[in-house]
Amino acid sequence: MHPFRASRPRSAVLWLASTSASSLLWASAFSFGGSVRSASLASTEASSSSSLSLPPFRSSCVSSRDILATSSLSSSPLLLLTGPRNTGHQRLEFAAMKTRSSTESVARKNHGLSDAASRQMSSDSTSRSSADTRPKRKQASSSFPPSKTKKKTRNAKKKAETDGTEEDDGNTDNRSKPWYTMFTKGDKQYDRYMATEWGFEKRGDVAMFEKISLEGAQSGLSWLTILRKREAYRRTFHQFDVDKVAAMTQDDVDSILNQNTADTTQMIVRHRGKIEAVINNARKIQEMRVAHPEDPNPLDSLVWSFVDDKPIVYRWSGELRDANTKTAESIAMSKELKKRGFKFVGPTTCYAMMQSVGMVVDHPVDSPEWKAAVSRLEQRKGGYQEASAADGD
Repeated sequence: MHPFRASRPRSAVLWLASTSASSLLWASAFSFGGSVRSASLASTEASSSSSLSLPPFRSSCVSSRDILATSSLSSSPLLLLTGPRNTGHQRLEFAAMKTRSSTESVARKNHGLSDAASRQMSSDSTSRSSADTRPKRKQASSSFPPSKTKKKTRNAKKKAETDGTEEDDGNTDNRSKPWYTMFTKGDKQYDRYMATEWGFEKRGDVAMFEKISLEGAQSGLSWLTILRKREAYRRTFHQFDVDKVAAMTQDDVDSILNQNTADTTQMIVRHRGKIEAVINNARKIQEMRVAHPEDPNPLDSLVWSFVDDKPIVYRWSGELRDANTKTAESIAMSKELKKRGFKFVGPTTCYAMMQSVGMVVDHPVDSPEWKAAVSRLEQRKGGYQEASAADGD
């Protein structure tokens, strides 16, 4: 057999002729842009003891001598003569793919995997990879399918409209709670205060003095903080007895400031200016009593005069943005009290005091609390007034 004849794939491969003239003819073809590639194949014959790999030849330097020399190196080398250069690259890529496939096969066998099992694992990995790229569908959080949940809600609303009743959304208890729970947050002491004190009429100098003092102490703090300390204020200031408070000295102030207990509700806010303001205001009430000996409650008469001795029932919508924080009456009251030497009696503090003693009623209109207040005031001897919340701004 001629060294260059073999039963190999014949696509794009030319086998060289057995004569030197044919070899020269084929070699001359390389000068017109052809390319020569060679590969050494392991001999399959038992008599062959070794194989030889031939390096690739450049088309520009190949010659008939090279080709003839190559033919004598081995009994079975394959010299591939390809036409266009890109076809040679494709051949090299195909050889590289076969090499990688052979390497992977060896690795699979080293790990104890059969080819079939490895292909299955590769297929599963590819499937998972493609599945991960698909967008994931959100699962419904409800125990019902979304369509059924929506249908159930629509049916409930439709039934409520037909029956003329409110839809039961599970928040019946919240709807039955008083409106002021938005402030009290379920605090029992605060709830009790709003239900039984806030907006109820109070009269007398002791009540007015206590309210002015507590509302002044609240300045910059929450009302709940002061409410929890109210008993401590009453003990510290002698149940707001005007004469006893007016007799307090600087030593008393220092003693109050030096108080310190683990239970903070058992002591008042240690603010020198606020403590001294309470003592100062008691002395101003004494001056009013001296100026009006015929009136046993001159402070009460003064502050109630700003509403003509008739509580004002505001028709507040319940929206916080519409709520009053001060009114023309509270501004006028603040100016008059400051003129008389009172301290910590700004317009907002005065309005808070007016709310707490029932000079104004600020429950949301038509709420149970508002209706109860109106019913109570309808029995009042002096009557009452009505106004919208906007009128108070």
